[in-house]
Amino acid sequence: MNADIISFESMLATKQAADWAFWTMIASGVSALAAALGVIFAWRTVASWKQQEKAKVKMDFKRSIFNIINIMLSMPDRFNLELAGRGKKALKLSDNSSIDDRCNVELSHQFDELVKVLSNAQGCWIYCERFFDGTDIEAKWVYSRDLVLDYINGDVEKNVVINSLNNLAEEPFVYG
Repeated sequence: MNADIISFESMLATKQAADWAFWTMIASGVSALAAALGVIFAWRTVASWKQQEKAKVKMDFKRSIFNIINIMLSMPDRFNLELAGRGKKALKLSDNSSIDDRCNVELSHQFDELVKVLSNAQGCWIYCERFFDGTDIEAKWVYSRDLVLDYINGDVEKNVVINSLNNLAEEPFVYG
């Protein structure tokens, strides 16, 4: 073999290696671009997911308000906590209760349901993580919640509570 042929073959091999290196560089650039686009789409997805979760939490809160309203509709006009307590005692003591005791037992069940939905609403409010700080929604919720507690103590009639809760539920705060 001649030195010129060896040099020529070596030059061809080097050129071919350079071509492969060029195409590898192009493929790496395309891969990096695809990865960057993937990161952008992932970021946008997480951002939209966060908005969806906020809306879901707000919807749960609004649903809990409607649950309180629904329970309040079946409650007596003015609640008597003492009678509900008697109903709990009558439930524990015997099945031979008077009609008054059976009514008190029903009142006791209604009280338990009201406490349950109020507790759920308060939990949903906490899950809202201060979305409504300083807003009209916050003021209306605190006022309505306090009215429910006043109703339980017998200080307020149910229509006042229902009107306040309806006023809060009519606010467009989920998507607004």
